[in-house]
Parts: sequence; C-alpha cells; structure tokens
Amino acid sequence: MFPDGLRLPYAVDPLEALRRWPADRPVVMLHSGRYDAQWSRYSVLAEPVGALVHREGRSSWIGEPADQKMSAVFKHDPFADLDAVLARDPALYVGHLGYDLAHAIESLPRRARADHVWPDLQFHRCPNFLLYDQTASAWSAIGPSPEALPDLASPGPLAAPLEINAQEPLTDRQRDAREAAVRLGLDYIAAGDVFQVNLAQRFTADFEGSTRG
Repeated sequence: MFPDGLRLPYAVDPLEALRRWPADRPVVMLHSGRYDAQWSRYSVLAEPVGALVHREGRSSWIGEPADQKMSAVFKHDPFADLDAVLARDPALYVGHLGYDLAHAIESLPRRARADHVWPDLQFHRCPNFLLYDQTASAWSAIGPSPEALPDLASPGPLAAPLEINAQEPLTDRQRDAREAAVRLGLDYIAAGDVFQVNLAQRFTADFEGSTRG
C-alpha cells in the first residue's frame, strides 16, 4: 500500500499527465491500463534521480546518490545489492530485470556474442512521485519533497515535432536458421526435455533523433 500524500486537483488521466510532463525532465511510468480494483488500481509517474545498475558482474550507482556510502555496500551480487539498497532507502524504486540475469541464478551456457547493451539489472531511485488512484479518480504527490515534481495542472507549451530517421530493421537470424531452431525445439519437446520453447530474434536499425524531442 502506498503512503498518504498531498492530494492534487488534477482532472486528467495518466496518459494525458504523461503528455504534460516537461520534455526536459526524465520520467518513468507504471501504468495500469486495464482497471481492476485489486490488481491494477494505481498508476505512477516519477522523476528518477539515480539508479542501481548491475552489468557484467559488477554493481554501480549512477546519478544522484541516495546515500554517499551507497556503493560501499555493494557485493557485486545483483540480488544482494538490490536488497541492500532497498533496506537502507525508503524511496520508490522502479526498474527492470534483464534476460542475462538468469546467469546469476543458474549455471547456463553463455551466448557466443555477449549482449551488454542492456544492464542485467537497473532500478531507478524515485524519491518523489505522482500516484493516480483509478478507484477514486484522484491524484496524489508522494515523497519528502512533492513540490519538486512538475505541475501538470495545465498543458505546457507544445513540443517541437520530433525529427526521427530510422532505417529498415534487419534481423540477426535468417529464415533457414529460424526454421532449424523451431525443428530443434519441437525435437526437445517430443523427447520430454522441455515443455515450452521461447524462440526470439533480434531486429536492429540505425536511428537518428530523440524520442523526447
């Protein structure tokens, strides 16, 4: 359950609030698009100020520290370091767990081409955040300095049109390789080695521009 906060007179839904968020300020959003009083009651808009990042077996802190000695507690174990951060800091943390984090849980063969584009774990510190309660259709500002959050009561100036140039995406696995992987997965299922196979392929493309305008 979220703590009580400062009630705000906003009369907008979460997506409109996101559109009003200033383009020059970072934002993270947890949006409950399908309302359910028990499972998807709340949406969150927050401004991250720092983050715990675990990549290639090492943990680090980027951005504004929650504690000047935060990095001193790191054991470079992703789960232990996340537990340590959450135990010493009451702020809201929003983040993701990467696919390669599986290697911290199980002894698995690694891919020939390592992917270090995405961290194995990254959680952003959000000391102040906006909370939308769909049951009450009400907004609250929560945190030690709710006044630091942007005022979304009225629309800001329209952002300049985005200038984006993206090339045609290319796959990393051709059709014959994908079909061979499907046949191999079916063989594993037939042999009883697995009951489900998740096959994926990567698409990459050159990109110029900014999604934030």
